[in-house]
Amino acid sequence: MSKINVECVLESSEGKHVYKGKALFKDGIITYDDHGVMTKIVLGDVIAVERRKDYKMTLFFKQGQTIESDYITEHGTLCMSVKTLELVKEDNSFKIKYVLILDDKSASTFLLNFKYSIDSDINYV
Repeated sequence: MSKINVECVLESSEGKHVYKGKALFKDGIITYDDHGVMTKIVLGDVIAVERRKDYKMTLFFKQGQTIESDYITEHGTLCMSVKTLELVKEDNSFKIKYVLILDDKSASTFLLNFKYSIDSDINYV
């Protein structure tokens, strides 16, 4: 397991959310606490982003595809879909432009930029 630094910027017409901080990386999975929201990113042919707090949602991204998933809350479950418009993977980063679809209606278009690097502040004892 490696400690890494991450920078995640999520933009939409509603504004911008930025997280810069520490994370753990093991076997293609990045996990971190984004201001109280546990976040897990699974890197592979399909990129999965799971977020959990008092809800649970997992978004799946694959270039040119629309993939359904559930948004689970204490009040019930909503079916949602994510249409991946653009997916660019590079070394230690990816960029995804996608449309979130709720009840068969486009809710919003998002741009997710994610970068990570090895944590150079690791102290060896």
